[in-house]
Amino acid sequence: MKKFLYIISAAVVLLSVAACQKEVGSEPGNDGSPLVTAYQYAAPKGYNSDEDVQLRFVKNDKVKAAYFLEELSSAKKAAIEADGESAYIAKVIEQGTEIVFDENNASDTILTGLANYYDITVVAVNGSKKVGRSIVFEGLAWKPGVIGTYTFGSNSSQGQALPYRGIAPSSVTVEFQQCEFDENLYRFKDVYGAGKSLKIRLTGEDKVDDGRGPFQYFRVADGSYTGLSYAGYDVYVRDVGYALSEDYFYALGSDYECGLYDDGHCNLNLEYYVSAGRLGWAWDETFVPNP
Repeated sequence: MKKFLYIISAAVVLLSVAACQKEVGSEPGNDGSPLVTAYQYAAPKGYNSDEDVQLRFVKNDKVKAAYFLEELSSAKKAAIEADGESAYIAKVIEQGTEIVFDENNASDTILTGLANYYDITVVAVNGSKKVGRSIVFEGLAWKPGVIGTYTFGSNSSQGQALPYRGIAPSSVTVEFQQCEFDENLYRFKDVYGAGKSLKIRLTGEDKVDDGRGPFQYFRVADGSYTGLSYAGYDVYVRDVGYALSEDYFYALGSDYECGLYDDGHCNLNLEYYVSAGRLGWAWDETFVPNP
């Protein structure tokens, strides 16, 4: 892989990380029916982003009581097929958690350990009127993987990678795992520390050979959060293609691609950055399975 990337630039481009604007307030019912709307957000720091979710429930002015129930999507489907929608609404009221709203008619909660596809059903009640709505959380569960060594990218003329910033060792022992529900999704478990993993996604293109053996392209999504911090900033990572807004930089012949070889070896060319700018390029980060 190339060790230098020359970019004509007068200054480091400032990068911004988008934040979600949480909905607040009430939603008047046009037909007099009670209604609670559920909104889904990434869980805060300290939680497992694969299995945990933050929810906000917002009620309209017709709601006298409300309940929610999280259940495997398959279990909910089976229950409704067996007993019907009305019976499931009754189940949510009887077995679910009652929602306590604040002065803005909203309520926040965090659910943990949802490592599968879950339906989160909320029921709004006003006397005999009972209105149900649901959202789906796609939790990620991982198959047992292979153990190996992940080596962080080296220093470059245009910045320093993580070890040189003092926020990662030169290499770590990690487990490389495949998602149970998505055959193209993988992760390097805890590569940045406990609960701080790096996800990669195969592109689905045909295998290619660069002279070292067949491999498949993969991408590291723009805005991938590492869980690390530097100088008070959250640290993010993405592949070079996203960093430069040009897909050529992950393609064969560019020497900046990310690839998963048939023997389990991985090669990554990445950019680490914070909202104030680039921390550094990480050329040829590698994962090598143990013999």
